[in-house]
Amino acid sequence: MKKLSVIIPNWNGEKYLAEMLSSIVSQTFSDWTLFVIDDGSTDSSKQIIKKFSDKDSRINLFERTRLPKGAQTCRNIGIELSKDYEYIMFFDSDDIIAPYCFQQRVTFMESHKDLDFSIFPAKKFYEKIWDNCDWVYGVPFFKDIMKAFLHKTLPMVGWTNIYRCASIYKKGLHWDEKLLSMQDSDFNIQAILKGCKYEFAVNNKPDYFYRYVTNSVSSKSSQRKQTHFPGHIYLLSKVVNSLSEKEKMYYKNDLDNYYLNFSHISVDKKYGSTLCKTDWIRGRFWFIFRMKILAKTHPKARVLLFPKLGFQHNLMLKKWQRCMKKTAHDFVRKYKNNIQ
Repeated sequence: MKKLSVIIPNWNGEKYLAEMLSSIVSQTFSDWTLFVIDDGSTDSSKQIIKKFSDKDSRINLFERTRLPKGAQTCRNIGIELSKDYEYIMFFDSDDIIAPYCFQQRVTFMESHKDLDFSIFPAKKFYEKIWDNCDWVYGVPFFKDIMKAFLHKTLPMVGWTNIYRCASIYKKGLHWDEKLLSMQDSDFNIQAILKGCKYEFAVNNKPDYFYRYVTNSVSSKSSQRKQTHFPGHIYLLSKVVNSLSEKEKMYYKNDLDNYYLNFSHISVDKKYGSTLCKTDWIRGRFWFIFRMKILAKTHPKARVLLFPKLGFQHNLMLKKWQRCMKKTAHDFVRKYKNNIQ
């Protein structure tokens, strides 16, 4: 059996794609295959991939041959191509990985045969200012992952993880092709709800570097309004429907806190009505009433009207941010020196 399959969806990724591919071919671990699934690119990115594949037969270009369009469909195609592999990872085309990434992750999984997947530290960096990185992914904050998700601090995304292929097929895991945002959260939450065993590799070095592009703020804001909020509601409906009645009661305050995060848009005719019609919140007139007040008043009203939740939420965010900043600069400086 082949060891490691790496899946990268690509759509018009010419600007940064070569950097990711260069970091992959520089890996100290050699038993890997890269499947780049193109999503109908119209730029030169396919030519870039072919140039790399001509030099390294481990790099393979495939094109999406079915609908719907989107990265999640490309990742599912990648899963179908990885049946003969022991491990699988999902990366993005515009990021960078450390030279030890594959070796570190495979070695960890080899020494933890009972795990279905594991989570590794990853860093965020800005497009041009490396030393301005202030966030670490793949670090546990809540012991209860469901609580972390409902407090919007889920400490894992697709690229922080390495999965055992057999577990993905056995559990019937796939990327939800209807979901236009929050795909990573959905995939990982479904894995956990289906009983996958996981562990945070907290003693390992950050090996993935997520590129945060700061331009086009207005277009990103518009896109977020169109896809991100409905994605949250769709995903939460899936999660709630997967919980037992006992679990719903156990996470009641956390579910309320999740909705509280969207109180500022409850006055929006389109998204406010979507939120208030959601199964979990329907009939909670006190909650809808307070949400509408919050949306029309000063932001401090959130803490005044919800003193317990508001106070806990603020403390949680501050504590999380302190944790994330603790080792950020050292990690990025070291990696910056390695690739220069």
